[in-house]
Amino acid sequence: MKILFVAGGVPSRIGQCHVLDLLIALSKFHQVSVVCCDLGTSAEADAKDGLRKIADLRCVPCPRRSLLSKGLRSLWSRAPVAVEGYRSAAMRDAVCEATRDAKYDVIIFEQLVTAQYGRLTNDVPKLLFPVDAVSRLKWQRCRASLNPVRKLALWVDYLMCKRYETRVYAEFDGVMLVSDADANYVLENRQLNKSSVFLLPLAVDADYFVPRERNTECGLSLVFAGNMFNYINEDAILWFFREVWGGLKKQLPKLKLYVAGNDPSDRVRALAAKDSNVIVTGFLEDIRPPIWNATVFVSPLRMGTGVKNRILQAMAMGKAIIASPLTIEGIAVTDGVQVLLAESTGEWLKRCLSLLQNGGERERLGRQARKYVEENHSLRAKTSRFLDIVQQIKSSRHSVPMDAA
Repeated sequence: MKILFVAGGVPSRIGQCHVLDLLIALSKFHQVSVVCCDLGTSAEADAKDGLRKIADLRCVPCPRRSLLSKGLRSLWSRAPVAVEGYRSAAMRDAVCEATRDAKYDVIIFEQLVTAQYGRLTNDVPKLLFPVDAVSRLKWQRCRASLNPVRKLALWVDYLMCKRYETRVYAEFDGVMLVSDADANYVLENRQLNKSSVFLLPLAVDADYFVPRERNTECGLSLVFAGNMFNYINEDAILWFFREVWGGLKKQLPKLKLYVAGNDPSDRVRALAAKDSNVIVTGFLEDIRPPIWNATVFVSPLRMGTGVKNRILQAMAMGKAIIASPLTIEGIAVTDGVQVLLAESTGEWLKRCLSLLQNGGERERLGRQARKYVEENHSLRAKTSRFLDIVQQIKSSRHSVPMDAA
């Protein structure tokens, strides 16, 4: 089978890892091609050589536009600002060229921002893989904002995104999402009917993200990992530092906090300047070492949709985890069995202090977390589910309605 992925970034272990794992698995038995926006990050540059070994790769530089420019374009086109950031004649030409040169069995458009190129593919079966229900995330962000002017702007962006989703979803044979919560949101808002919504759970490369004994010489430490240019992750670590970190330091003065992830903002970098026990790593070619060496993995997300890759990776690495309820959305774990949940400042303080001082409990949680990932988020299961969705799409295209016979 010949499969084309149109992606919003170069698939790597840092970004679009949900596409990378599929490409690796599918390339063993199928012919895969990728047309993607190149955001110019170092992680993407490092990933290209590896991608070319498994797929026909075409990278198109992502246009650099100011927020004002994207905003004006958005008002004209009535498409979300983020979509205008990815609108590119070069990308359009690359998609057209790829589909002209080869006949694909199915084309996957990854992220909502690439949906604008879906209509260029003529009669080829096509799936949209926005990963998350984007407008749901925008509503969460609007609800959390306290600034009235900013809240209004976010509300307008939410409405625009929701209308755009409803319009473009209809142009595809199906839409794949990674969590039940997002699928239910789409159905409840009547953006699609049930037959066009498919669940494709995220997977973890459990041979790469493996448990390893931590370096105890590092002392007690917490780690938070994620793409730090993402405002969701920035919000989470800023909240944790403001509401929880001070209380922990009073009880455990030598405790360290590692913030691991690429492109941290000035506000995140400032945390290290305020407290020498906070280490902001910036970009890492390998995210595993700071997670291995941390005593406890924390994920205090206050907004977000879909399933969180980093939490699954930490679970696969056998880490003891404390997370907000929203962090584990879409993951069928139980509080106290595979992870510990915390929401309020008091809960975070209590559970962090307890787990940091209880090695036996950390080992138990880590074993259960690893077991859960092995049983429920294997790459084999994800690949099988993806191929099943493709087959359903192809079969529905060839089915003949009874009243048309």
